[in-house]
Amino acid sequence: MKIPKLKQLPKGQRTPCIVTEGLGAWSLEKKWSFDFFKETYGDLAVTLNYDLPEKESPYLHGLDGRVKEMPLKDAVAFMAKTDRCYLAQLDAEKFEGLEKDFDPRELVPESERNSPIYTYLWIGKNTQSGLHYDYNDNFLIQIQGKKRVFLAPPKEINALYPLSQNFTKTKVNPNCPDYEKYPKFQKVEIWTGEIGPGEYLYIPRGWFHHIYAKDASISMNCWYGRDLNFFEQLTFFYRSGPRIWINFLKDFVWHGLLRRPEKARLFCSPSLGKLAFQKLFS
Repeated sequence: MKIPKLKQLPKGQRTPCIVTEGLGAWSLEKKWSFDFFKETYGDLAVTLNYDLPEKESPYLHGLDGRVKEMPLKDAVAFMAKTDRCYLAQLDAEKFEGLEKDFDPRELVPESERNSPIYTYLWIGKNTQSGLHYDYNDNFLIQIQGKKRVFLAPPKEINALYPLSQNFTKTKVNPNCPDYEKYPKFQKVEIWTGEIGPGEYLYIPRGWFHHIYAKDASISMNCWYGRDLNFFEQLTFFYRSGPRIWINFLKDFVWHGLLRRPEKARLFCSPSLGKLAFQKLFS
């Protein structure tokens, strides 16, 4: 199914869409370039993910040999020589003065403008995010380059093969699906589209999404609005299946109660079982 392209976000919209107008006053695509960030914020310390997997989901891979700490100017120079590298989820607040170029409250619904808005930058070359869902509504704003986007509704969670340690993330790469490993994925309702400079994608909370950029790309996202509530999160947990339930309890005990170390994975937080233990007993 194609993601609809609209000139503006309809009031009360609760399904994905690509908005083609509304960013003109910002003109970010005319200012924010690799050279701009290199020259203006070159000394800012960043974490570069590199040698990213080309076909598999990044969530299936560990961090070893794929992470470097460096100044942003060195990261941009590194990207010029290679690909499959990502400066992912850079907190926009760390870029002093950048907030003068945009105002995310102009995009979010009026009812949400007094709630917190969390803004991040994504700078990379030949990148993919992994198929996952977020707890908040989200705008993905494209500034340089193009991105292919794949989305699936929340009801599809079991056919997306969620990770045993974190059911918000999945094993499937919809841009390069392996139907032999993941046969149920063939029947999933996938929404597809492409966003270019000056456009943004609306991703409702709880919708699975995978973002792929073949070439160099600069994006910004804004999370806003209420979190998924406890009942909604419990529904995801229930739909994810018995394998996930058992592994959640195992991680709760093994990595939470017993404090056994766990393998860090690309673009992944600690296991949800461990996080649940920490929240209950911190």
